Amino acid sequence: MNKKAKWGTQEFTNHLFRYYGKQCDLLEELYKYQYDSLKKKPNERVDSLYLLLYSMYDTACSVSILAMNQKINEGYMIGRALLEKIINYIYLLYCDEEYYKRYLAYTKQKGYRNLKKSIKAGDVVAELKWTGHPDLDDDKELKKAVELFTSKKGKTISRWRNKTIEEMLDLIVERSGVNVKYVKYLMIAMLAIYDDASEALHGTLYGTIFHIGIFSAGSSRTKSKIVSSVHGQLSLLFFALGCCINSLIEAVNQVFPIEEIRKKAIENDKELIGLDVESSGKLTKWNCEV
Repeated sequence: MNKKAKWGTQEFTNHLFRYYGKQCDLLEELYKYQYDSLKKKPNERVDSLYLLLYSMYDTACSVSILAMNQKINEGYMIGRALLEKIINYIYLLYCDEEYYKRYLAYTKQKGYRNLKKSIKAGDVVAELKWTGHPDLDDDKELKKAVELFTSKKGKTISRWRNKTIEEMLDLIVERSGVNVKYVKYLMIAMLAIYDDASEALHGTLYGTIFHIGIFSAGSSRTKSKIVSSVHGQLSLLFFALGCCINSLIEAVNQVFPIEEIRKKAIENDKELIGLDVESSGKLTKWNCEV
């Protein structure tokens, strides 16, 4: 790619799409390597979180599929899911045992609660109930998990974590041993993706049209400006998520050596050196200096 290609152009977007594709390939290599290696080098947390890792590859590929079909808004929604999975996974590798067990307990009780649930609007009640609903008294571990996620008022606690993402990132900085720049990749991705994706998921007007750039400073509604904004949003998505995959690889390498995969990730990163990531629109600077 011409290193002078500008943010918001087809050439720039294509380059970052290829970079992101290579990062997705590394995710595939990582989950396959873990599957084979865990038989020889058991690691309880890596083993129990394997399906979360595997799902990251599917999620990452879904972002590519949506982008290739110009479904940018939806790509941001799925991109947020990938970002949260990566942060959760890294956090769970390093958090206290109590909190790690809480994550597993949430999964167990959530499966139980989903067998019977209801919703009420006025006097109208709708209920979804599956057959074979287990008796809690027959499964002490399940009963304990349900109690853990039930408030003092008897209401369901609907989130597994009681910490903010900022607090989770604090712990990653403190315990993971990875270079701070890789944590900063996650932080920048939060700023670039999370809020816009949330607006899109919640169906706000902003969330419906943010990707065409009409809310950007100095924006106009000419066709060329809209096209440039769309390319810019795609570039931002590929750039942010691709860098986050490197953060994941660095964090995993600290507890489960994957040096060959790590070397490939470093080589992929070299493709970003010298890129002009400045723009007069939504992104004015991608600052990951340490």
